[in-house]
Amino acid sequence: MKKKIWIFAALVLLIIILFAAPFRFTLTKDIIISRPIYDVVNQFTDLHNWQNWQPDFINKKDSTLYFSSNTTQVNSFIHTSNNHRFTLTATNPAGIVFKEENANKINYQSILAEPDSMGKSTHIFWKKYLTPLDWIKEKFINTNINTELISLKQSLEDPIKFYGFDIQLKNVQDTLFITKKIIIPVAGINKNAQQIFNELKSYIQIHQLAARDYGYISYKKLNSTQIQLAVGIPVSKRINNINDYSFLELPAQGRLLVGKYEGQYSHINNLYEAMQRYIHDNNLQRVADPLEKYQNTSSPLTDTSFIKTEVYFPVY
Repeated sequence: MKKKIWIFAALVLLIIILFAAPFRFTLTKDIIISRPIYDVVNQFTDLHNWQNWQPDFINKKDSTLYFSSNTTQVNSFIHTSNNHRFTLTATNPAGIVFKEENANKINYQSILAEPDSMGKSTHIFWKKYLTPLDWIKEKFINTNINTELISLKQSLEDPIKFYGFDIQLKNVQDTLFITKKIIIPVAGINKNAQQIFNELKSYIQIHQLAARDYGYISYKKLNSTQIQLAVGIPVSKRINNINDYSFLELPAQGRLLVGKYEGQYSHINNLYEAMQRYIHDNNLQRVADPLEKYQNTSSPLTDTSFIKTEVYFPVY
């Protein structure tokens, strides 16, 4: 009988500890993100960026989210119309501590970032400070941290979300091009490109070269008024009698950074800038001028033309 009383008392004490204990247990999860630390930390140290990855805020209308005037300092906050609130309680360049309030429950969490030795990826440590009972629930029943970490990783590693364009590394497919280069006024890209496409197609037909039904344009600014325009069509072999034309060869084992673009031609520079950032972020090196690919060897007619194309940066 006495033994049962002691067991009962121990169970009561355990329940009291689980529900009312003032101390906290720590639950830690971690993940490695293939992105430099300066890209990663900005996503969680600035509350404005939580809309990019925090599952509770993704796809939320701006009218349902409320931000403090500053979103990076201690006491900055973000909350929703249903009173789910996050408040920064400590900050530093590589991490934060924040308080989460939801349905009359409060818990504290911290996120810390550490770079790898090469600076190419970042190790994220996410800690949650919980009562013993909540620790048991999170440990064995619910793991919200995992969902949040995976969402953060996906938002940073998805080029479309991070750079605004579909950007991928691919192997070289077309290795040999017949090309022509000319120096023209800055405003003459499209007209001159189409003229050279037509010349190349005629030359290919006369010499019975097997060629692709698409071509490439490349241009390099020489000064404020002139650019060097290069136009090329992939072919299967070289020939000797090429007059004003030349052959360009890419290594069969080479790599291309490929960016997809759809929109007004005058805005294609946005893709160029995004690809330059991708090259910098991933420690790549450009080895040749970028190329724009056009089906049916037809260049855009004007800057306002709607186009669907790909831009290629030869890299290593």
